[in-house]
Amino acid sequence: MVVRAIEFRAAALLLTVVLWPVATLVRRHYHAPLVLVGPEASAHRLVRLAALATVVIVGAWGGTVVAMVSDIAYLSSTLDPWLWTLQMLTLVTFVAAAVIALWHARAVWAGARRWPAKLWSVVLAVACLVVLWTGLAFHLIRFSVDY
Repeated sequence: MVVRAIEFRAAALLLTVVLWPVATLVRRHYHAPLVLVGPEASAHRLVRLAALATVVIVGAWGGTVVAMVSDIAYLSSTLDPWLWTLQMLTLVTFVAAAVIALWHARAVWAGARRWPAKLWSVVLAVACLVVLWTGLAFHLIRFSVDY
């Protein structure tokens, strides 16, 4: 079940990040402006930035783990400053992404958006909450380098 939740959140966030420029290019091609204004437009942009930041942090953790497994020298104090930095960035990014995703869902549901936008806002909120839970459960937000 945990693996499925992690796969779900990874797919949702990665899809959001990949389709962001695609949607912009399609709007530009058809000369269709983004019709969102005010807080809804801000939430729309911020949730995509939060998804991008989350994908980058998860990728950084993946690269760090691969580096640590591939070279035993990284399992020493040489990597400690990077791990502390990554833990702090993880805390800020995952908490901010969850808050922004919940704010985005609230803005979408309060507005006059169609049901696909409302459904996707819930998917993003759940994905960001799962990311935060994963970070806490797997001690990515721990401020310790015991390994």
